[in-house]
Amino acid sequence: MRYVTRRRSDGSWTAIRGGAPPPVAGHRKAPGPPSRVALRRNWFDLTMIAVVVAVFGVPVILGYLGRHQYRTEHAHGERTAWTACQDAVKSHLQTPATARFTGPTVVPGTPSDQTQLIGAVDAQRSDGAQHHARFVCEASLIGTDWLAYVVFASE
Repeated sequence: MRYVTRRRSDGSWTAIRGGAPPPVAGHRKAPGPPSRVALRRNWFDLTMIAVVVAVFGVPVILGYLGRHQYRTEHAHGERTAWTACQDAVKSHLQTPATARFTGPTVVPGTPSDQTQLIGAVDAQRSDGAQHHARFVCEASLIGTDWLAYVVFASE
């Protein structure tokens, strides 16, 4: 049998016959390779986390992006808030065919079914002179179409 020496709390040494020494406080045994059960449990945990993220996270992210990223645009070629604003501006011009628009700039903080756009238009008057006008357009989604109200900025 082998002897194991240990230091007592008073500082003296003692010899114990047989057995493994008790672990020293603050020292841990080096970890070995993980067991098959631990690996299986780890794989299962990761699979469950992925399923929860896929079921709950993906729809939330897609819903957030779809609602807030392109608020002024409508899918599938429908009329957008910007085209509704352009039509409203053209209704006030003497020669709407010559209109060239710059913008839009979206005003932040408006609800998803309403939007405020800032833009400018360059168009010819009936006498041939070029005219530049800035405008603010407030568009509201009513049903599936946009209703636009335009206010021109005075210069």
